[in-house]
Amino acid sequence: MKVALSLTQPQLLRQQLAAAFTQLPTVQLAWQLGQRADTPGTAFFIGYQAAMRCLDKQLPPDCWAAFCISERGVRDPRQMHTTFNTDSGLLQGQKSHVMLAGQGLDRLCVVARPAEAGENLLALWLDATQVSVLPANPQPFLPDLPHVPVSFATRLPATALFSHDAHRHCNKPFRYWEDVHLALALAGWLQQQVVVNELQVAEVQERFERQPGYYDLVALDAVEALLAHLAQAAVGLPAEAAAQWQRDTVLLQFTAPVRSKIRQRLLQPE
Repeated sequence: MKVALSLTQPQLLRQQLAAAFTQLPTVQLAWQLGQRADTPGTAFFIGYQAAMRCLDKQLPPDCWAAFCISERGVRDPRQMHTTFNTDSGLLQGQKSHVMLAGQGLDRLCVVARPAEAGENLLALWLDATQVSVLPANPQPFLPDLPHVPVSFATRLPATALFSHDAHRHCNKPFRYWEDVHLALALAGWLQQQVVVNELQVAEVQERFERQPGYYDLVALDAVEALLAHLAQAAVGLPAEAAAQWQRDTVLLQFTAPVRSKIRQRLLQPE
């Protein structure tokens, strides 16, 4: 019998994730390890770490990483306050929602504006030890997976620069990578307690393997169909699990308008 995975047992979770990353494609890992997650939060974390391997395939298997772009009150990434000076190597600013910062996170991929002239956003890798965790209010969802604000003012070597066009190479595709892997991992968690249509799971996996870079309409349809199916299947959950599901899948509702905008763009003729 395979042991359950839990954020309350981080050493075991890290070991099991690291082993799986050396053996399985990310979409298979999200689905299979999601079935071993004790909570939707653990499943969410598993799917997120799988998505991070799409962002950077060189991440060590045992590394816990986060993509950091959100800033409180900033809707347009071009208006963010975090900056990087390519001459001095100084990265400074704050990010408002960083998963497990100060609680096991190893590395952050931070998106910043260039301090000097330049339109393209930059992405940089830095160690979690280089950030300061700021006070945070309790979050109403995913209580076992805290997202907290951090600040930083640190000088980085030139090798820390990961992308000279972070919107194109990181932010834009990460929405796709995250949607796919979170949906699969949460489907795995749900599968422990109710019947999930594995044909729809396989459709998302197969579509991603054919189209790993960014959403097309077929991939978007597959993800939306799976999410709709999960919402319907969750009606059959027992009371405690149903409460967990309703609380922790709020983030999926937050991302629905983003997918709607992506659909509109995909439908526009070139």
